[in-house]
Amino acid sequence: MNPGKAVENSLHAVRSAFGRWFCRHVWTAVDPRKVVVNQFQGGGYGCNPKYVVEELRRRGGFDVVWMVRRGVDAGLPDGVRRVRFGSWAALKELATAGPWLANHNLGRYVRHLGLVKKPGQLYVQTWHGSFGIKRCTEVLGPEETGMLDVFLANCRWEADLARGWFGPRVRIEPAGHPRNDPVVATRGADWRAKPVRTLLYVPTFRDDGATDCYLTDFARVVSALSRRWPGVWKVQARLHPNLRKKGVRLAFSGGVEDVTAHPDIQVLLAEADVVVSDYSSCIFDFALSGRPAFIYAPDRAKYETDRGFYYGLDETPFPVAESGEALESAIASFDEEAYAGRLGAFFAEKGSFEDGRASARAADVIQKGVNTE
Repeated sequence: MNPGKAVENSLHAVRSAFGRWFCRHVWTAVDPRKVVVNQFQGGGYGCNPKYVVEELRRRGGFDVVWMVRRGVDAGLPDGVRRVRFGSWAALKELATAGPWLANHNLGRYVRHLGLVKKPGQLYVQTWHGSFGIKRCTEVLGPEETGMLDVFLANCRWEADLARGWFGPRVRIEPAGHPRNDPVVATRGADWRAKPVRTLLYVPTFRDDGATDCYLTDFARVVSALSRRWPGVWKVQARLHPNLRKKGVRLAFSGGVEDVTAHPDIQVLLAEADVVVSDYSSCIFDFALSGRPAFIYAPDRAKYETDRGFYYGLDETPFPVAESGEALESAIASFDEEAYAGRLGAFFAEKGSFEDGRASARAADVIQKGVNTE
């Protein structure tokens, strides 16, 4: 083993032992009204945890602590406390909280800081995909899985997937995804009557960091949209947070508004009229609105080899284009009635639980799980 790695492992072991001792013998009192949140390992106010916390804030009486990485502008609302992700202060908050709420793993605390779960604590995991097509490269490690109590699933398909991840001990709650509530609320709205309509482009990242697979010239796409649905169109593009963290910037043409820095993609999805994506689960979130969505995947074959899919792109309800010309053709020939039928069949086949009340169900799980009612 590399000497530097050996030293690092030794330091982790010492920190872990120190943290376990404090969790077991010093930070012993558990506050059932304190909720500690891990959103993308110290990210800002968003995804499923945001909408659960909003519901808890409406109900009142909770002390919410949000873990945030150094340098992140979290945009936390009043009444939500901030603690630095990865710090001893955050470990203390976790050790003394009733519920833990997360959309990503707590591996840093479990493996490196010795987090111990005690009686009276509840670990609720939402994860961060919706009917996700791309295979997960990581879930919770075995020690963390042993701490997990509840996984919030948004459909029967995801519930079955989670059962394979976590085994029979973890409770799979058919709640829906809280982050989808605002998108579901827009279902049935007459988007065609808007004076200015929005195309939102939201591609995912590639494991090898490639960026030549992204759509950057939107002039012809906007022209195709204007012919299919006459009117004024604007374009917004939001890159994946993994690219933002690496400082990747793309040069878009055709009057594109770069909304990569927007803290909450669900707000953008709720306001968008058409979405173009590739393998991101956000396209399934958006589809809950019933509005048109398209897959642009010029690197389809490579991505399937490198990452893989749980099911094929052609099993989704979306038109699939592997070139700019094919995308324009898909827009021109888009059949709204046929698309609505495909959406209905897809959500029925996956067993969707999404009805716009997921946040309330998640808050109920937290309240009942730590006897805070």
